Amino acid sequence: MAKDFNEMETQALLFQQIKNSIPQNLSLVDEVSDLLNISSDSAYRRIRSGKSLSIDELQKLCSHFNISLDKLFNIKTNHILFSASDINHIHFSFEDYMAFVQASLSQFARSENLEMIYSAQDIPLFHHFRHPELAAFKVFFYLKAVLLFPEYVNKKFSFEDTLETTMKIGKKIIQTYERIPAKEIWNQETINSFLRQIEFSFDIGVFENPEDAFILCDRLDEEINHIKLQAERGYKYTEQDSSNNSNDNYQLYSSEVIVGDNTILGNMDKSQITYLTYNVLSLLSTSDVHFCQSTEKHLRNVISKSALISSVSERERIIFFNNMHQKIDKLRSRLKNSD
Repeated sequence: MAKDFNEMETQALLFQQIKNSIPQNLSLVDEVSDLLNISSDSAYRRIRSGKSLSIDELQKLCSHFNISLDKLFNIKTNHILFSASDINHIHFSFEDYMAFVQASLSQFARSENLEMIYSAQDIPLFHHFRHPELAAFKVFFYLKAVLLFPEYVNKKFSFEDTLETTMKIGKKIIQTYERIPAKEIWNQETINSFLRQIEFSFDIGVFENPEDAFILCDRLDEEINHIKLQAERGYKYTEQDSSNNSNDNYQLYSSEVIVGDNTILGNMDKSQITYLTYNVLSLLSTSDVHFCQSTEKHLRNVISKSALISSVSERERIIFFNNMHQKIDKLRSRLKNSD
């Protein structure tokens, strides 16, 4: 019996979406055969619509590649399929989360015609891994105050207790991020949450050595100076390779519009992916075409109403970062006065 035309068309559309979602250096046949545990020849026949997918195979492919069945079959709903990376101390550790972030960035970095747009309510976590003290405190604060990991209930912060595995992954994350062309949207509120976390931890006696709070302020000053230099030069860099990096891969925008959340849009070849934060740090991700297009439209609109302060607009750039340094100085004063 002849195969239904709509079935063939839908199956072809599915594999086209999968092909668009994977880096160009990966083989569609290999990805499908590995996932479905079938031979390359069997995978090829399914990709060419020579053999129909079973329900189980369809479910595996859609789940693995985050493809909505509603959209695939053109079912008109308001539902959007998201994948959740919900950090917890049993099933998805912080190290698992970091490995997920690194894997996602690596997928970005392998793609061509790549662009990342990051709407930053908080300083992007990537940047903190250039400064181990900042990264160590951020990880500790998340585990203790946000994620409520049981082993951190009575634990105090010390630089000596840095999680080495997490820091190693973090180093890979910042190295990968530096290769990715990015547009970051900040405003004067972007630094505030970090400052509040330091002050809150100081006030309730979380620091084993209270002087560590002042060290964090110093390192935050250094981080802001580094990001300012990146904005001035128009590219991301580490101290070791700054003289050799001439990639025009960093654009920083100052927005007077309040940035309401941390949203990341990745444009990769012919596909897009959007990441949204929830519960402060956990991630929702989707490749839903209409959602990603709507997110891009919104972010482009915010950019159009923002001031580009990288490579150009020296006066605006100096004012923007000076305001952040002043906020750090005010925190230092408050901490000293509370001794």
